Amino acid sequence: MRICRRLEGLGIVQRELNAIALNNESRTGYTLDIDATQIVAHKLLAAYTYKGEKGYMPMVGHIAENGLIIGDDFRAGNIAPAAENSEFIQYCEAQLPEGKSFTAIRADSAAYQAAIFNHCEKNNQVFAIGAPQDRPVKQAILSIPEENWKPYRDREIAETVHSMEETEKAFRLIVTRKAAGIIQ
Repeated sequence: MRICRRLEGLGIVQRELNAIALNNESRTGYTLDIDATQIVAHKLLAAYTYKGEKGYMPMVGHIAENGLIIGDDFRAGNIAPAAENSEFIQYCEAQLPEGKSFTAIRADSAAYQAAIFNHCEKNNQVFAIGAPQDRPVKQAILSIPEENWKPYRDREIAETVHSMEETEKAFRLIVTRKAAGIIQ
């Protein structure tokens, strides 16, 4: 069942305008940044979001290097921000003009999905995606030896190798904490 609502005509105009802007740049590789954006609304058909307010939860994809909106997906408030993110990333990729591509994907933990990781690996895209602190992630964090933690700004940072059941390759899990023993 399709949960995403794209305005196809607007998508065509958006693609043409983005092509004009991007074809005027010498850069060919970009970072796609995706995130859901809550819109509070008191409309009759609005649904409650996971934040407990009535409204909508559209997904927005923008190019980090220049701020252009490359894709949007209007969603009801009760649609989880994690829904159909792999399809949304592919939609955003299709919106790019020929000769341009996403070399990196950035998202919050709603995109912590094997299908997205596999897509990035298959397309040689680096990715920075937040991880939920579920049991496997917490176990991986706790397995990091104390001597591997290094100072980083006002925190400490370390990394370990991790995977999900459905990922085709393991990936780096980078972790920060406020002070020894306090995981962030």
